[in-house]
Amino acid sequence: MSWVTVYIRGRKGFQKEVLPKLEESWLAGSHEANNDLLMFWIEDTLRLRSLKIAIGCKLIFKYRLHFFTDLDFHLKAEKRKSTEFSMVETEMVTKMVQWESANSDQRVACGNTMQ
Repeated sequence: MSWVTVYIRGRKGFQKEVLPKLEESWLAGSHEANNDLLMFWIEDTLRLRSLKIAIGCKLIFKYRLHFFTDLDFHLKAEKRKSTEFSMVETEMVTKMVQWESANSDQRVACGNTMQ
């Protein structure tokens, strides 16, 4: 039998409600009160879905929990969270600004006053 590491990330305060549901039947790794990340080990024969069922959908949605089996995915998600727009989103905003400046005369002519 081997173990798989599962990382759980969520909104502030999720640990108080999630830990009691998992500590009895899962092997707890580490957690800190000021950190938004929990680490658990589950048997490789179990599915991540069983961990989610133990937590319950209400808590998953309440705290917007995210589950990772690879710490790199967690770190990439943190990096995405800290940036405002992706490259595609930045291109879309640029196109929108160009379109608005090109069509500003038409909006005024139609009587629309957008501010």
